[in-house]
Amino acid sequence: MILIIGLYLTLLLLLNLPFIQKKSTLWASKELSSLLDCEVKIGYINMGWLNRVVLDDVEIKDQDQESLLSVARLTAKFEIIPLLKGRISIRTVQLFSFDINLYKKTPDAEPNFKFIVDALKSDKPSTTSSIDLRINAILIRRGNLSYDVHTAEQTPNQFNAKHVRLENILANVSLKALSNDSINAHIKRLSLNEQSGFDLKKLTLKVTGNNQGMSIEEFALALPETHFELETINLEFDSLGSFKNLGDEVEFDLKTRPSYLTLKDFQAFTPVLKNFEEKLSVSLAAHGKLNDFELPILKIQAMPHFSFEGNASIQDLLVPNEAFLYINLPLVSANQEGLLFIARNFNPTITNSAGLIQRLGYATFKGTLSGYINDLIAYGKCSSGLGDFDIDMKLGRNLDKNLFSFEGGLKTSSFNIGELINNKELGHITLNFELNGQKKYNLPYPDIILKGAIDSLSYNKYTYHNISIDGEFKSGGFDGSILLDDTNGSFSLLGNFNLAKQIPTFDFNASFRGIRPKELNLSKTGKESEWSMDVNANFTGGALDQMNGSLSIEDLRLVTSEEIHKMKYFNVNAIHTDEINQLVVDSEFLKGKIEGQYSYQTLPQSFQKLLYNYLPALSSYNPKTDRRKQPSNIFKFNLDIYNTDILYDFFDIPLRVFTHSSLNGLWDDTKEKYSVKSYFPKFQYKTTYIESGVFLFDNFTDAMQSSLRFNHQRKNSAVTVALNLEAKENTLLTQLHWGNSHEHTYSGTLNGKATFTKPTIKDSLRTKIDINETQIILNDSIWNLYPSTIYIAENEISVDNFKFSHLDQYLHIDGKVSTNPQDTLQVDLNDINISYIFEMANIKETVDFNGNATGKAIAADLYNKPLLQTD
Repeated sequence: MILIIGLYLTLLLLLNLPFIQKKSTLWASKELSSLLDCEVKIGYINMGWLNRVVLDDVEIKDQDQESLLSVARLTAKFEIIPLLKGRISIRTVQLFSFDINLYKKTPDAEPNFKFIVDALKSDKPSTTSSIDLRINAILIRRGNLSYDVHTAEQTPNQFNAKHVRLENILANVSLKALSNDSINAHIKRLSLNEQSGFDLKKLTLKVTGNNQGMSIEEFALALPETHFELETINLEFDSLGSFKNLGDEVEFDLKTRPSYLTLKDFQAFTPVLKNFEEKLSVSLAAHGKLNDFELPILKIQAMPHFSFEGNASIQDLLVPNEAFLYINLPLVSANQEGLLFIARNFNPTITNSAGLIQRLGYATFKGTLSGYINDLIAYGKCSSGLGDFDIDMKLGRNLDKNLFSFEGGLKTSSFNIGELINNKELGHITLNFELNGQKKYNLPYPDIILKGAIDSLSYNKYTYHNISIDGEFKSGGFDGSILLDDTNGSFSLLGNFNLAKQIPTFDFNASFRGIRPKELNLSKTGKESEWSMDVNANFTGGALDQMNGSLSIEDLRLVTSEEIHKMKYFNVNAIHTDEINQLVVDSEFLKGKIEGQYSYQTLPQSFQKLLYNYLPALSSYNPKTDRRKQPSNIFKFNLDIYNTDILYDFFDIPLRVFTHSSLNGLWDDTKEKYSVKSYFPKFQYKTTYIESGVFLFDNFTDAMQSSLRFNHQRKNSAVTVALNLEAKENTLLTQLHWGNSHEHTYSGTLNGKATFTKPTIKDSLRTKIDINETQIILNDSIWNLYPSTIYIAENEISVDNFKFSHLDQYLHIDGKVSTNPQDTLQVDLNDINISYIFEMANIKETVDFNGNATGKAIAADLYNKPLLQTD
């Protein structure tokens, strides 16, 4: 015995001599390199008491000289006596600071570690060996493992099975027994991080089993905001060979303990879950075989706002693309907060949807989902605070083609569509549609073949009936037919249109018959009328200046209680190219043409630039700061207008043109020359009658000038008005002349000059108005208007000696009002007939005050707390 102990101590001493350790390290590296046919390096080997081996700084390179495995320290401590009896009993295995790098150059290439598997493979025929293994503790710290397929595409922030990076691997595992017919293992802790952002905080479980059954206990999964636990999982099978056919020969039974999930913890696998921050309680139970099992309990809840309850059965789960599901959902419900929860999690910026969800109130679904994973049928009823929908829809997806498809029926009765979209004019809708469509995930619009009927639709407090749709929605457009057959009008459209294109397209024929605006609540006047017409459209463009093609209205017939209007045609033809735009209108009451280069979007900029040349203080254009492309509108236009009674009765436009009127001109941004001429011999707007109307505008001299002349026909008289304006260098000269034809004369000429100043864009506009001396006739009396000046600035108006008098009658205004309460404006009146004021303002027919006024009034602090003192 002493001899054996002596030999043991001697051998132990020899193995720990530096020389022997160095030799043994070199020998082990060489032998492993030869065995594995690759470069193997071991920095240091330490044998402790012959049953403990420590390897430091181990590195194995693959056959391309890339690092396959590097370990800072590998320690194994085993028992010698069980080994002599054919059993492997290891007390501890420690693996610290390791990096494992696995890869394939292409999906079909051999992995870089296959040569090791081949080297360790026995050349002898395989025989069943007896396994008797025990490892009390396996400790892993600071581990990293990667696997890549070099040619595979990267998916940042998303888990990719072809680019795996496991980091900070930490594990504590106990393998108490492993033999041919039994296992007893305990994962006390496993944690790791994956480059996609997945963070496994802790996984624990305990496995015990033999050749006829197995149980998994203490299963617990912890993620940053998820805690999921299972009661004991029981597995039953005839033999361990059943695991070769796991889906059909191994039965299981499992049930959750109280658990909760936060779906954003799984965003690495499904990015759409990234905003699901609320916790969901989960409860489920399952039993059967993986290819044929049931879930009698399936609950996902965020009480009291959201609840998903049901049961399910699943077949052929492990057969690719053949898994068949049947999910019974007796109740899926979400109140208003629950709907916001769902929407908010799919999209944190739901400002535009929040109102819609609040108006919806709540939503429930009762029904079933059945079919294959990529080919499901949804059947049931959706209910909400605004109405119900019946759904019988087949839902499919094709991952290879990157599309989602749907086919089936959609039905609702009296759904409040107006409340949903917050349109007070819309009301309830009843419809029955058959749909067949698909949507590619990378395209904005679905393609849908739709056929069905809208039995009723309320709009503007009228309910339309008998609307049918038969056509195809594709790329944001529609091609097919829309029909309306209502008692108060019928409508049909056949053709296609697409407003979603960059350049919208229209190619359709539409027919209107027996439209009664009053009964349809579309008339502002409330007059009885009925109209019919045909519309033919074949053009492209979303605005008149982009229009290319033709639009025509034919056989318009308007019947009122007073007369019948007919219009045979109204044609619009347009040409739009890079060089020229042309728009021609031809009809019985309107003929016109616009030709040249023009863009309606840049016309406001053109006008501001024109204004800048003469009145820069009033213009928003500034050549020093405006970085927009300079407008280049160059066009001529002419418009001839004839009798417009049909517009008055058809469109409720209160304008009647009784004789031929015209509007023409030119617009040239390049030469900065502009001209407009308009002649309206006789027209009526609402109750105002105008004759001999002329409007002229041009800048052909060194100033911008305009004139307006017309006769205003009143009840017992006529008033002639002439207004002339001339603008240049921030100065506007104004001359206003008027005169009446009445037994009492009212006439005069008012001359003035307005000067505008605005040194910089940030400065406020300041205006100085000089009123020239003149005489005015009021009711056959001559009044004198004396020279005066009015100053207008931001929050300030100043009047310098405004005086208007006749003999001892006068109106005198002097002073200033501003934000300063000390500033005052004084108004003196002496024997002023108030009726003159209303007569001049043309409101005597509706407001009639008589009598003379005498006195003084002082106004102050009009911008804050207005104060008025009178005597």
